Amino acid sequence: MIVETGLKHGNIMGVKVNSTSQRQVLITLEEKLSDFSLKKPKVKPLFIVTPNPEQVTLAINDKTYKEILNSADISLPDGVGLTSARAYLDLPVPKNALTGKIKTVVLLTQGVTVGMGTLLRKNWVKKSLPLIHGRVMVEKIIKLAGEKAWRVAIVSGEVKQKHPAVISSHILADKYPKAKFKGFTLPLFDLNGFPVNNALLIQEKEIIDMINEYAPHVLFVGMTPPKQEYWTKRWIDKLNVGAVMLVGGTFDYIAGVVSLPPRWVSAIEMEWVWRLFTQKGRVKRVFTSFPMFPLKVFLHKAKQRG
Repeated sequence: MIVETGLKHGNIMGVKVNSTSQRQVLITLEEKLSDFSLKKPKVKPLFIVTPNPEQVTLAINDKTYKEILNSADISLPDGVGLTSARAYLDLPVPKNALTGKIKTVVLLTQGVTVGMGTLLRKNWVKKSLPLIHGRVMVEKIIKLAGEKAWRVAIVSGEVKQKHPAVISSHILADKYPKAKFKGFTLPLFDLNGFPVNNALLIQEKEIIDMINEYAPHVLFVGMTPPKQEYWTKRWIDKLNVGAVMLVGGTFDYIAGVVSLPPRWVSAIEMEWVWRLFTQKGRVKRVFTSFPMFPLKVFLHKAKQRG
């Protein structure tokens, strides 16, 4: 159930998203964690997801995965593809163009218009659904944690024989001395978020026990979708934490395991292209985001009636 704190709700092909601001997210988080800080009776943690085009495409074909995303209290649209999709789906189709080739031409023309708008009319494209990058939101939350002296836990897998969560916790502890940071490397998981063997199940439970003993205000979960969503579904009701946020590879960047894209690449919302050429194994994931996601959006709108 999504908390009612001024967050506006939207929908992209059945996946809930919030049309909100970074400020409102921080206000909601701080309100929730004020209860956690006062050690009131344990309640379910605030659950934050950051769906992007790849994840929405996965959700279209996976009902359980979609249910996990839609169970979040806050769902932040992370990717210009989602804001563009919302702008495109909001454009009306003239009643005299509801069938045949005329409708196809109208829909394609609208698609080109929105596509050009992502470069030339960004404010118009983002009007219905403001873009909030998960990585930027993580930085804002960590800064707030530093001001509030919160406890922060980070979990991630092993990347390039390094441990991003552990490395990031040390970097952040030096930068924000008032807060406390702990990093944990999770065992190898399958796509359903389960350790790949029984020995790793024991290791996973030990990590959960350590997290619960630490009782962090915020737990960041950084794994490749859909692993992070399925893993969180398994454990969220058993976690002694104030909030859980799914962040993908954000801490790979903070730890320096993966290079950040140049600022100009981020400015034109083309980070997915940067990842395609700089990170191995990205071809399939990028294909899911483009062109698969725009095609899904087009077909979804083509089925709608004016």
